[in-house]
Amino acid sequence: APQAVTRRERPAREGAGAAAHPATVALLDPPPAASRGRAALSGVVATGLALGITELAAGLLRSVPSLVLSIADRVIGIAPAPVLRLAVDIFSTNDKPFLIAVILLCLVLIGARLGRAAAARPVVIPAGFGVLGLLGIVAAAGETGVALPLVALTTVVAAAAGAAALRALLR
Repeated sequence: APQAVTRRERPAREGAGAAAHPATVALLDPPPAASRGRAALSGVVATGLALGITELAAGLLRSVPSLVLSIADRVIGIAPAPVLRLAVDIFSTNDKPFLIAVILLCLVLIGARLGRAAAARPVVIPAGFGVLGLLGIVAAAGETGVALPLVALTTVVAAAAGAAALRALLR
């Protein structure tokens, strides 16, 4: 029985000139199927890269806040008073570090799920990183002294890097 020929394996037609550039062909091909565990780990790594870029920008640029801290501040700002009192009663002065740890854990879980979903449908890669970036920008928008265009720029760069990394890791 003849085997299926992928786009990358097709020879150039006789007389058609040179074959397509390998990089162009690679962009057109869907990524090969990755194992579920490898796809999840790839999503976590790519999400960590994107988060690391935003945190680096926050450390280097005064007008760009940490998006994790911005999200934590937003959560604290919308939480009902009884929930905040309970958190302080349970965690004392460690309530905000605990909240940050929960946010980071959520990002790990989201990254793993994004990686698994992207292995099946690569279109979710830019959509997933776009949504995460938008959440960070919205959270940072409420802070004082923030240069929102700079926040948006660094977040878009981080999301693009995360998306590119996930795409590469799933190959």
